[in-house]
Order: sequence, then structure tokens, then C-alpha cells
Amino acid sequence: MRAIQADVARSLRTVRVLRAVVERHSSLERAWASECARLPRAAQSDLRDLCSGSLRHLETYRYALSRLAAPLADDTPLQLLAAATAYELQHHARKPRSLPRRLAACCDALGRPAAAEEIAAAAAALARGGFVDHTAASALSLPAWLHAALAKASPLEAYGELCLRRPDFLGLHVGGGGAEAYARRLEEEGMEARASELAEGGVVVLSRPRDVAALPGVAEGRVHVQDLVQQWGVALLAPRGGRMLDACAAPGGKTRAWLSRRAEGEVLALERSERKARRMEALFREEPRVAVRCGDATAPAAWWDGKPFDAIIADVPCSATGIMRSRPEVKVHQTPETVEALQQTQLAILRALWPLLRRGGQLLYMTCSLLSTENEEVVRKFLKDKAISATIHLPPTPPSMLGSPLFQTHRHGVTIYPSTTHQGGFAALLEKNR
Repeated sequence: MRAIQADVARSLRTVRVLRAVVERHSSLERAWASECARLPRAAQSDLRDLCSGSLRHLETYRYALSRLAAPLADDTPLQLLAAATAYELQHHARKPRSLPRRLAACCDALGRPAAAEEIAAAAAALARGGFVDHTAASALSLPAWLHAALAKASPLEAYGELCLRRPDFLGLHVGGGGAEAYARRLEEEGMEARASELAEGGVVVLSRPRDVAALPGVAEGRVHVQDLVQQWGVALLAPRGGRMLDACAAPGGKTRAWLSRRAEGEVLALERSERKARRMEALFREEPRVAVRCGDATAPAAWWDGKPFDAIIADVPCSATGIMRSRPEVKVHQTPETVEALQQTQLAILRALWPLLRRGGQLLYMTCSLLSTENEEVVRKFLKDKAISATIHLPPTPPSMLGSPLFQTHRHGVTIYPSTTHQGGFAALLEKNR
């Protein structure tokens, strides 16, 4: 009886998290954390897997429900209960027990007691799959508009299936050129790891550790979590020191990667969120080369001291479509309208920061988006201003990516698409001519 009660509680927690994400546009992290305060660590991890997995497959389940059980598709709590149950039946390591009794109790708690049998039948049908004539978009659990945008401008066939999977890898940045030795150490400790072929100083851990903070060097700050695409992007900046602005700097990984390559130089790490800025202040408390400021990148008059920067990293707010595996709520929250609004913010940041860069300085524009609207199109629109004179430096293709459709060079930058060792994103390196 207690086991069934525990499963009912877990299902209801999952539905509450999913409702917060879908109906109130909460981030998955925030919604999940609010349900985890009193749960043991194993139960927290279990809940996270159920919620993130259900969100990754939600568009597939929604489409199927609209054809199998239309009334459920129009009732958000029941839709989410059916989707979470289907995901558990299909993909979760521990299969549900006493499912009819559990669903009956859940439907009672949701105020829909008569729906239990229909939910059970729908969830079982969704879990079996295969008999619904899915669209290309629903088969990849993508909203139709997002599928169309990605299919038009990217090699979706080369990475689309990955968007349905949890990223079972971890990127680490190891300073001091010790990536090979660090990877060997992890191998000796029983983890599958190797030095990255994409990012110098990067290590990819292919057996995701249970406790990242316990990895060697993490607590001391010599090693930090950072996706290999971001590491590769930061390394595009010229190796000289000088004065660097890290705009939109949280959580601080780009600043740490920049400093690790330079014996000299100083950084102004700018972050709009007061909460995130405070965290970075604690992170860099012992680093005299870093000053943290809370401020808006589009309004430099409030925080800039008038001294030009030698380099600027603008890792701008974006749709996060390149990290959908880690943030599956992207597929629920983003729309063509939100992406258009993000483009306007991205352009505003570039236009505000460009005057702060000295002549000959470099600005690195980065996103974790796969959408051309936020990537090369932003750079193209920015450079249409005749008052802006810039040279675009297009990096060579890394040897490990030669011939790969996952590395695409455009006229205005480079997009790297998701793989089994890294997430996706875009980088453009602009040098100021005058």
C-alpha cells in the first residue's frame, strides 16, 4: 500500500512540475526544485528524469493524443498525466506498479475521477506507439514551426533523433593544458572520458558522473563544467590579454576559460540578474583579475567607466534550441514570436556594446541556438549599419569535424549542431576596423 501511495505522490508531483512549465512558463529547473525540498536525493533524480523525459517526448504524445483521445488532448492536467505515464512505461528504468489503482488515485486528486480508465488506455497506447501516422515534426517531438525552421536551415536528419535523448555526456574545462592527464585520471577512477578533439583544454565524460562536485579539481575551481562548443568559441578570441568584457556572464564559465589561457589580462563580468551576479561574486572572490557588475548589456551608460575593451564576449539571451536535450521546456516556451523578440534583444546588445570596443579589438557573438534567425541573420543585420566597419574571422574547421554536417560555416559565422559529445550553438568573431 505504501509503495502505491509513493507512486501516486510521484505521479502527482510530475504533473505539478509539468503544469508549471507548460501553463506558467516556469523553467524546468525552478519547477522541479520547488517539488524537491523534502525528497531524498534518489527521489529527486527520479523526479527530474520523469519530468525532463516527459517534456522531451511531449509533442509526440500530444499529437498522438489528438488522434487517439481528443478529449484528453484538450484537458491539460490529464494530457500531462497521460504523457508522463506513457514516458514511464516506455523509457523509465523502473516500470510503474499497480497502474490502474495509481491512475485512479491521481485522477481523483485532479478532480477528474471518471477519466482513470481512459487515461490508462491512452497511456498504454502512447507507450506502444507505431500505429499513429506521425508527421515529421511530431515524430521528433518538435513543434511544427520549429521543425520547419530547423529542417530548412540545418542538417536536421543528422542530429534530430538526439533531441529525444538525455545528454549522457558532460563537458569539462581543464586549465593548464592538462586535459589528457585529467581524462586518464578519470579513466583510472572507472569513468569513460577523453580529451576533446574540438576544444583544447576540454574533456568529455561519456559516463555521466552522479556527483559532479566530487570530480577532481571541481571544488578547488581548477576544473569546471562547460560544454565543448562554448569552450571552442571562447578559444577563437586572440590569445593576448588586455581588458575583456564578458557580457551576460553568468554562471562565469566563459570568464574562467578566457583567464585560463592568459597569464595577464582583466575581466569585467557583467550580469543582469542580481541573484546570478552575487553567485559570480562568490565564485571570483579570490580572483583579483575579475570584477563582477550587475547591469544591463543594452544600457552601458549605467555601468561602463569609459575605458575601451580589447575583447568582448556577447553570449546573448536566445531560444536555447541548441541545448534542448538539457532544457526540453524550450519546445514548450518558444514560438516564432518569442524568437523574433529575442532577435531584437540580440541586435540591441550588439549595437550597445560595439562602441565600447577599441579599434582592432574583437567581439565574439555567441548563442546556444540553432536558428539562423538568432545567428547569422543577427550578424548580417548588425553589419548592414554603414557606420560599423568590421572584419569577420571565420575559423578553420577542426580536424575532428572535417566532412561532418554538424559543423557548418556560413558567411557570418559558424554553427555547430548537437552530437553525442557536445550540445549545439553559434559563434561569430568580429574585429573592429575603426
